[in-house]
Amino acid sequence: MYQIAIVSFASNLLSNYSKQSAGSNVLYNYKVDEALKVKVDDIVVVASSNGLGLAKVFKVLDNNFNNAKAVNQASAWVVDVVDMNAHSLRIKLSEKREYLINQLKEKQNAVVEKEAMRFLGDKDPEAKKLLAELDKIDSGDIKDVDFEEIGNKEHHPAENN
Repeated sequence: MYQIAIVSFASNLLSNYSKQSAGSNVLYNYKVDEALKVKVDDIVVVASSNGLGLAKVFKVLDNNFNNAKAVNQASAWVVDVVDMNAHSLRIKLSEKREYLINQLKEKQNAVVEKEAMRFLGDKDPEAKKLLAELDKIDSGDIKDVDFEEIGNKEHHPAENN
């Protein structure tokens, strides 16, 4: 069994017509398989004389004697319903995936940088000394930090008291 979907084509989808009145939109009647569970405001793919098109559902009628005129006017079929919720979910999941990958890349870069410094420290005694001092600063152990190397004594904690 099928129903009748009264639709407006995609060129009119952006129009602000109310559910009660189609305004100046041209409406078309399409047969729709009840299994598709088409509802008002759904976006549907329809078969037309120009191939496939997108349309917005304005009204859904049952296929019965009371709607005989609409049933007789419908000759083509709704192909399928466009699942806008699934589409929105795909977009959100894609954005979340991109965000997570960027976060992981930042973490990866930090680890790679730290490991590269450790590798350098294992190969070069001066780099090992610099890395040890960096580790002290990063851990908050600043009592033996040599500020002379940066050429700016006014930042030495002992001199600011």
